[in-house]
Amino acid sequence: MKHLTTLLLTLLVSGSLWADGAKTLDLVLQEVANEYSKLLPIRLDAVMTVTKVYAGLNKSLVYEYELKVKSDITKKGIEKLRNISFEREKNNYCSNPELKIYRENNIALEHYFTDTSRRFLFNIIIDKTLCD
Repeated sequence: MKHLTTLLLTLLVSGSLWADGAKTLDLVLQEVANEYSKLLPIRLDAVMTVTKVYAGLNKSLVYEYELKVKSDITKKGIEKLRNISFEREKNNYCSNPELKIYRENNIALEHYFTDTSRRFLFNIIIDKTLCD
């Protein structure tokens, strides 16, 4: 994730990037996602792997994750995973100094989680409105 933040910062402040106003923030996000995608898949821990990153609509980066969970996971289990993930991602987005550039440019981070069979589990959208 640090690589992605550094890449975004480099692209945003690059003088050539904004030459003649040719590139919008959405195009910058597409470039960042394309570069980050070259590193995928990235296994974050024993149960979570980032499988896809792309530029979403309205100034956002979208992350897709695959979770190794039991096929018979309950709705309560999914909700618990969602709550834990939401708090982790919100804390990271709102307090990580490296993500300041995202907050300053009102870039949302969308997180979509599936199981290993690609069955949708839940999603989380984090933006600066969630920060105190």
